[in-house]
Amino acid sequence: MKNKELNYLDYVPRKNELNFYYTNDSGKGVIKVVNMGFYNRLAQMFFRKPKYSFIELEEYGTFIWDFIDGNNTIYDIALKVKEKFGEEAEPLFERISQYFSIMADNKLIFLKTKK
Repeated sequence: MKNKELNYLDYVPRKNELNFYYTNDSGKGVIKVVNMGFYNRLAQMFFRKPKYSFIELEEYGTFIWDFIDGNNTIYDIALKVKEKFGEEAEPLFERISQYFSIMADNKLIFLKTKK
């Protein structure tokens, strides 16, 4: 029997522990990212680039970030988004898949399979 392919919605996101998260005065989540690595260090020394970047999340992102705990799958989180925002979140699964893909590409989160 052929192995079943894993659906992207079955992945479990986990926060990158190197980043710091807080809520600003307007209630939006902010991720403080440390700019590490050789090229970032050179840019900091020679071009006065900042050591930290601050990423302000919008309403959906702030809501989603609270459910990234290493236990909820992307599908579980999508259902919670659907419950809170309803039709306003449509097309839900395409948007949330793209959102998590971007967050994983930027190493804000890591994706693992649920076993």
